[in-house]
Amino acid sequence: MAATAKEVTPKTSPSSDLVSRYAPEESRKGADIIVEALEREGVKHVFAYPGEASVEIHQALTRSNVIRNVLPRHEQGGVFAAEGYARSSGLPGVCISTSGPGATNLVSGLADAMFDSIPLVAITGQVPQRMIGTGAFQETPIVEVTRSITKHNYFVLDVNDIPRIVSEAFFLATSGRPGPVLIDVPKDIQEQLAVPNWNQPFRLSGYMSRLPEEPSEAHLEQIVRLIFESKKPVLYVGGGCLNSSEELKRFAELTGIPVTCTLMGLGSFPTSDPLSLQMLGMYGTVYANYAVDKSDLLLSFGVRFDDHVTGKLEAFASRAKIVHIDIDSAEIGKNKQPHVSVHSDVKLALKGINRTLESKGAKLKLDYTAWWEELIEQKVKYPLTYKTFGEAIPPQYAVQLLYELTDGNVIISTGVGQHQMWAAQFYKYKRPRQWLTSGGFGAMGFGLPAAIGAAVANPGAVVVDIDGDGSFMMNVQELATIRVENLPIKILLLNNQHLGMVVQWEDRFCKANRADSYLGNPSNKSEVFPNMLKFAEACEIPAARITKKEDLREAICKMLETPGPYFLDVIIPHQEHVLPIIPRGGAFKDVITEEVNKNKAHQEEGIGYRRKLKQDINPRVYFHGNVFGCPWKDCMEKLVLLFDAVDVLMRGSLLGEGDEASPLLRAPFVASFSSRGPNPGSGNLLKGSKVTPAYEAVARPALVLQVKMLFILNVIRYLQCYLSSLTLLLAIYDNLAKPMSSTVNNDAEFAYGASYLNLATTENPGLVYDFDKMSCTISMPWRPHLVGTKSINGSSMLPRFGYDAPTDPSMQPQHEKRQTVNCRFFKRRVPSIGPPSMNNAIPLRLFTYPLQNRSFKAAKFAFHIKEEFIAKLPLTMAATTANTPLLKPSPLASSAKSSIPISKSVLHFRTIPRKLTTPRSLSVSSSLSQSNSTPGSTASAVTPTKAPTHDFISRYAPDEPRKGADILVEVLEREGVKDVFAYPGGASLEIHQALTRSKLIRNVLPRHEQGGVFAAEGYARSSGLPGVCIATSGPGATNLVSGLADAMIDSIPLVAITGQVPRRMIGTDAFQETPIVEVTRSITKHNYLVLDIDDIPRIVSEAFFLATSGRPGPVLIDIPKDIQQQLAVPNWNQPLRLSGYMSRLPKEPNESLLEQIVRLVFESKKPVLYVGGGCLNSNEELKRFVEHTGIPVTTTLMGLGSFPSPDPLSLQMLGMHGTVYANYAVDNSDLLLAFGVRFDDRVTGKLEAFASRAKIVHIDIDSAEIGKNKQPHVSVCSDVKLALKGINKILESKGAKVKLDYSAWRNELNEQKVKYPLNYKTFGEAIPPQYAIQVLDELTDGNAIISTGVGQHQMWAAQFYKYKKPRQWLTSGGLGAMGFGLPAAIGAAVANPGSVVVDIDGDGSFMMNVQELATIRVENLPIKILLLNNQHLGMVVQWEDRFYKANRAHTYLGNPSDESDIFPNMLKFAEACGIPAARVTKKEDLRQAIQKMLETPGPYLLDVIVPHQEHVLPMIPGGGAFKDVITDGDGRTKY
Repeated sequence: MAATAKEVTPKTSPSSDLVSRYAPEESRKGADIIVEALEREGVKHVFAYPGEASVEIHQALTRSNVIRNVLPRHEQGGVFAAEGYARSSGLPGVCISTSGPGATNLVSGLADAMFDSIPLVAITGQVPQRMIGTGAFQETPIVEVTRSITKHNYFVLDVNDIPRIVSEAFFLATSGRPGPVLIDVPKDIQEQLAVPNWNQPFRLSGYMSRLPEEPSEAHLEQIVRLIFESKKPVLYVGGGCLNSSEELKRFAELTGIPVTCTLMGLGSFPTSDPLSLQMLGMYGTVYANYAVDKSDLLLSFGVRFDDHVTGKLEAFASRAKIVHIDIDSAEIGKNKQPHVSVHSDVKLALKGINRTLESKGAKLKLDYTAWWEELIEQKVKYPLTYKTFGEAIPPQYAVQLLYELTDGNVIISTGVGQHQMWAAQFYKYKRPRQWLTSGGFGAMGFGLPAAIGAAVANPGAVVVDIDGDGSFMMNVQELATIRVENLPIKILLLNNQHLGMVVQWEDRFCKANRADSYLGNPSNKSEVFPNMLKFAEACEIPAARITKKEDLREAICKMLETPGPYFLDVIIPHQEHVLPIIPRGGAFKDVITEEVNKNKAHQEEGIGYRRKLKQDINPRVYFHGNVFGCPWKDCMEKLVLLFDAVDVLMRGSLLGEGDEASPLLRAPFVASFSSRGPNPGSGNLLKGSKVTPAYEAVARPALVLQVKMLFILNVIRYLQCYLSSLTLLLAIYDNLAKPMSSTVNNDAEFAYGASYLNLATTENPGLVYDFDKMSCTISMPWRPHLVGTKSINGSSMLPRFGYDAPTDPSMQPQHEKRQTVNCRFFKRRVPSIGPPSMNNAIPLRLFTYPLQNRSFKAAKFAFHIKEEFIAKLPLTMAATTANTPLLKPSPLASSAKSSIPISKSVLHFRTIPRKLTTPRSLSVSSSLSQSNSTPGSTASAVTPTKAPTHDFISRYAPDEPRKGADILVEVLEREGVKDVFAYPGGASLEIHQALTRSKLIRNVLPRHEQGGVFAAEGYARSSGLPGVCIATSGPGATNLVSGLADAMIDSIPLVAITGQVPRRMIGTDAFQETPIVEVTRSITKHNYLVLDIDDIPRIVSEAFFLATSGRPGPVLIDIPKDIQQQLAVPNWNQPLRLSGYMSRLPKEPNESLLEQIVRLVFESKKPVLYVGGGCLNSNEELKRFVEHTGIPVTTTLMGLGSFPSPDPLSLQMLGMHGTVYANYAVDNSDLLLAFGVRFDDRVTGKLEAFASRAKIVHIDIDSAEIGKNKQPHVSVCSDVKLALKGINKILESKGAKVKLDYSAWRNELNEQKVKYPLNYKTFGEAIPPQYAIQVLDELTDGNAIISTGVGQHQMWAAQFYKYKKPRQWLTSGGLGAMGFGLPAAIGAAVANPGSVVVDIDGDGSFMMNVQELATIRVENLPIKILLLNNQHLGMVVQWEDRFYKANRAHTYLGNPSDESDIFPNMLKFAEACGIPAARVTKKEDLRQAIQKMLETPGPYLLDVIVPHQEHVLPMIPGGGAFKDVITDGDGRTKY
């Protein structure tokens, strides 16, 4: 904070009755100051998961008599529980985690709290200050990561600032618009001693000045006046009203205005109140949405006007004057411009309004009887209902029953999905803070941990988690927390074996094509999988399953009556849809209310679907069809028009299906029949917007070649003549989504005929185009812009012109303002094609929208139609066309002044028509996208180093348009991708649909996005190929953060693809919108936000090149949904735009430097090779170098396998838990050859003491690592493989001259090997964990692929398993991410079919991603899980034993009420997923048990119970030197 900042005294004083356990002037640790500051803020509960960087805080918490820690089983569970605490109590929630993965696991919860305005304080440990920026173990720039998803964050650099910073954090979190605040505290600050000053003033003068004041009386009077003038007012309230429910009820009593709530506002006004219209928005009641649509006054209190409420912004409350009261000035006018706005606390504003109303007394005469009668009629007509089918349980009925049996008095938490919407619709909320859900962010996995927080905050209250199976599985490990804390949480699981909301979208919009939305076991769909009852049983929670409706009431009664927690698994049909629904971006008129068809997949039928807007796609116009030689219906199914609007075309009455004919298709029929059928202008053929008998009688039998011809040729003529205005295309677009207007004088009308176009406006009705001239005045609200031409296969030139969609909310009017553009006259002749001219026009409405100060861009382009189109014409017609010159529109003298581009259209026809043979496709496309200009025009294009696969055969024709999602999938195929790890969601649904169309790529469906990214890492680590993971926007993207940070620090090639909200919604706080590019900027090698569909091939190619070249790392690609849905013809030959990056890539190593290294080797007496993960690709060269020199080799944790551990020259691992002899060798060496390493803190310890006697040679591909932590004497920035080849070549050239004798040095090291071997002690029948790994090594002959979690088991696996080859050892090295082992094993098994893959895991780490057992079973992966179960967080316990006098601070993971019991029962987790499992407790039984595990086909879990007193030895304490090494002792010894 700047020194000049004005100091502000806190508004709230510390708790006056708090008695400190320290004397006023007594020094205490920074961690104790943090805890006391929390106590002074009134904190009673925290949700904290321990780790190395936060162990001091946990120790301090054990010294507090005020604060209780509720130990979650995953940091994400902790932050969601803290949210549940805050949402249900109104008090700020507090969560605490360690650095690295502990901090990154909070990201989804912080983003969720930011979205939903939840007061939250998150405290993270950080590495000591001296290590920041060194790439230290578990170092993550969490302040940078969370900057865009927190209200504020702090990095503590002075222990004396802790009291002020904590107080400011709570003030910021709770004042103004609430939100999350993060405090990052380095470990040395926690350990530092100080005397705290509790009376420091705030330094928040800028923030304080922006807080809202008392609302203006004049504004309140204006609002009251509007109320009195209104005839149809509606009160629209959101989460900002939760603290003003009493004032809200008083206002409703005084006025009698109907009230509707947002999802977040449920409970702020009683749902059962007669004045309540319940929820509005996408899944709101019809009558709530009707009220808003018809209202003349919308009183918006504490709302955001988010997209799930408003839909199409310009249609939302379009008749109403809008009053907006909100505490956040940034929300006022952001999405919807109000007529009256008040920046104030809603509570204060309502008090003022009520006071004004009450002051009027007898004058208060508000009569809304007529309005209420209208709304009641809608309530009766469209109630919230559902149907029952046989014995199946309707999920809505389950929620209704719960409401009846609890009288609406329980606290409800939910995950995200269909169950969330049913809980919102069918449970009647009586009071605020009774409803807990992830609203704007939509975080699956929220419900269960949020219920924990609510139960902790509200002891004695009944808390019910209404959850879905997909959402529940994401944090299923929190069942253990519920049992240990004995929280009375009831879990009502609505289990449909699917991702229900995704299934609904698939049914509605994807023709029921299932794309990774089935969560059961495909090999046995009759079975309920996984068995949720076994998950509950594993955590000793009573559970039952119900499948019949008649048994449901009794089952829910039993659930509510059972003391403590209870789990009820309710099996429901997956065909159920949440209704009503307004398609995203739609308006009230697009509401869908019809019930689901149980007997067949629900298809896009009926007017509701034909009207649905294609709002999520930036418009492109394509005509592509095999128009001759096939029935008209088949032809139309191949016609891709306006980004896949073929369903809109095909499902109308044109084919005799029912109500309305498509306006686009009427015109060709009218043009065809005008000379020999009823006059279309008389109304007896096409009357209004309905199909008439004349239409049926005349149009249907006439589906003949002439009609097809006219349709196509009319389209061509439009493109030829009118591209300068784009008007017809836009008109067609509008009318695809809207019924034909029966009104004549609308904004614009045109006659669609074979011979002429009449485009007239109400202002200029006489301007008519015929054979001689064309003139019009067009209202242009969108921004047309030409962006040059595009070459396809080096010949055809397709135009690229763009405009923003008329349905794009980002382009919608705040005020009625239009831009008028004049088209000039020009003369031209066209061939006479088709029947005589029409004399009557078919009126179609052309909808217009304002420009919003968007400027035009002008350019020229050529329009080309492929020559083979002529072959599709009848011979006579083709001859006429070929012999008649088609003139271009003449250049106009005034074109230079035009605000729109003047197009030149060219039609190339053959002079000699070809004989009609096999029908070919017509490709006439106009691509609407943004400019493709290169950022930085001086940058040179770089040709990709990796050419597309030569034998790759696309499933599309070269010039065939396809969706952006299909382009994405095809470019993945071209990059050689065979497997992806993708979890579907709304913003990535198109990608999953495209994956189902791929025959090359297989998706392995994880059960959590974190499992997916870790699996992709395991794939990459074990194969050397880049791993690919895909997730949706919002929580899907943020759940990748830990994996991306892990891949970044460990240099793993990874490409992560995330969906994003449509471009027009970015920045509007749309549902599941997250700035993931900003979040991941500091933890990825590079990231992209795709803004042009034509960039997809280049960007994906660049991403793979970046991920795999130089120092590998993760690259993220964020793709908006409209880009995925847009159509384009991809250009696969775009050059990479990476000139700067390419110039920085290391070149061939300098020969003189290599000679210098060889000279140092010859001069050395005690050399040591210190190799890391950078040598995994150069193991053969490394072995050759060692053969030449005889130099002993030690490896880092990441370098294990790059040199065979059993080799006599191997010293195994060095560092904190490395062998004594490896560390001895480095300490005593005179030459340290550091190849592919980082000199990180876990290896070096005290930097100045590390290799202090040695000259250091450092070879690394990343120049940033050279000299960063340790200054080398000789450095080479190069690929280690190339450098070793060069060194070996020099050594081999010396031939017989090579006489290197290090036998004395090796003998010295052998003495150390004998003196300090890796060993362990045995105590009775207890199983030493080291012995378990030794036995595994023996039985697999060291050939298995080993993955691990993080902790003691990880170090023992590194020490006692002998790795023979690279990519055999998979672990989270630099980040230390618990939960890594199980999903990484999945990736390894997918990448290496037939290999033995063993996950050596610990119970704490295993629990973090235990849900991935379901993936293992479904994919039938032969993964063996060797679980070293000590019921503790073993590594933290070891630190407690060594440095904290064995004071246990939240490190026991079992059930304290019965410590003799193994809790949770891991065998039941395996059984839930159909995986064979066994437990072994005695050493004598271990070998046989491991043998059985290895011999059992498929997956297997072996639960090995080990003593928690075991320590990982040797050990050099953090920051220590070799002389500080610890070689003896365990938890049985007092220190």
